[in-house]
Parts: sequence; structure tokens; C-alpha cells
Amino acid sequence: MAGGFDALTTVREAVAIVCEVPLDTLSVNSSFADLGADSLARVSIADTVEAALPVTGFRIDDAVLGRMATLGDLVDHLREQLPSLAGVR
Repeated sequence: MAGGFDALTTVREAVAIVCEVPLDTLSVNSSFADLGADSLARVSIADTVEAALPVTGFRIDDAVLGRMATLGDLVDHLREQLPSLAGVR
């Protein structure tokens, strides 16, 4: 991706697919609970995000994922854990 990896776009797209909600309704403040994302849906979201990453082998820990309340929490986690991706936004 030109300009670096866009964590927010990737997370929003994954959530839209898994939770079957319109992409334009999702923001960093969107709550997994409000979207009806139970633990299985969260794992599916994580799998979808991991598959979209421009690196291989990175896994989002299920326990960490379970403590995340919003899309922004997941975006922040990706930015913290993947600083080697130039231009992570």
C-alpha cells in the first residue's frame, strides 16, 4: 500500500465483513459489544485483519483481543505491535 499500512481501514473493513454492517457506520469509537461481536466474531475479525497485514506470522492474542472494547483499541494495538511497518497509520 502506498504511504504505508492503514490500520484503521483494515480493521473497519474486517469488522464490516464479519459483523455485516455498512463500512461507513464504523469509526474508532465503534464498540464491539454494540456491533454484537461476541468472542467468536472477534476471533474472525482478528483472522481477517491478520490475513490483510503486509507481514506474515503476526497473531493477535485472543486474551488481548477479549479485553478490547472498540475498533480503536484494536487499531492502537496494531500500531503498537507493528512499528516496523513504515507509515503505519
